[in-house]
Amino acid sequence: ELLALWVSRSFLQPLAGTLFWEAIHSALRKIRTTLSEPSLAYVDKLAGVLHQTSFRTSRYHEQAKLIDDLMVAIEDRRITFITYQSARSTEPLTYDVYPYGLVHHRGTLYLITYSRQHEEIRNFKIDRLTGVALETLKFDKPTDFDLQAYLKHTLGVFHDDGPPQRVVIRFAPEVARYIQEHHWHESQTLTPQKDGTLLAEFHLATFEELKSW
Repeated sequence: ELLALWVSRSFLQPLAGTLFWEAIHSALRKIRTTLSEPSLAYVDKLAGVLHQTSFRTSRYHEQAKLIDDLMVAIEDRRITFITYQSARSTEPLTYDVYPYGLVHHRGTLYLITYSRQHEEIRNFKIDRLTGVALETLKFDKPTDFDLQAYLKHTLGVFHDDGPPQRVVIRFAPEVARYIQEHHWHESQTLTPQKDGTLLAEFHLATFEELKSW
């Protein structure tokens, strides 16, 4: 069990400096005090056989306070002003938002929130946030909102209110095995063809993440 916690610590490395990181370290310190020297040596030895690379992951140690504030805003349902610079804008803008939750997708954190300026639920990439200011006023979160259900019919963080549609993609033989080796979505059906190609079927409400394919 301690080894499992130690492994989970490595997956939280991008969140070093945040509440998540401090919490896992605190738990590990408490547990280690109860172990004997041979047990500690055994755990340290096993922990050394697993390494996680940092390829294409975001680092949030400089935004630790910002993420901590967002967690407070989400839990306490506090109206929040965020300063954000999108990839298309030349200057950062400030938005009045109702934070609903955080999503960790492909090594990057995203804030899922209701934006009063846009009058709809939007996602904001945490890497592009430069400021977070919590208000004392609270917002009313919809009782039927569920973060998992909200992202059920997407390959990432983009959302569409329309019904899911059947999508079939034919992959060339050169990449068919790569597709088969990964789990992409809970609705996927992968069907190898006699010519070596692979048919991948999904049921999705938005195709934004499919564009890169």
